[in-house]
Amino acid sequence: MKIGEKNKNYQELQEITGVPSTPHPLAKIWVMQCGRCREKYASNSCDAHILCCPVCQLGAKGEPLPK
Repeated sequence: MKIGEKNKNYQELQEITGVPSTPHPLAKIWVMQCGRCREKYASNSCDAHILCCPVCQLGAKGEPLPK
């Protein structure tokens, strides 16, 4: 995914951080925003294509947003 792209659940990639993620050594934390309720949340880069919003789509809570 590229910044500004949305997945099939209307979750838009806002930022690609350099913060390492847990499931895979090459995975990074990405900041996503829901296209429906505008909630921002962090995700593992390897999950971004299938994410659902943790607020309005009952998706997983996800990672803490990087500071």
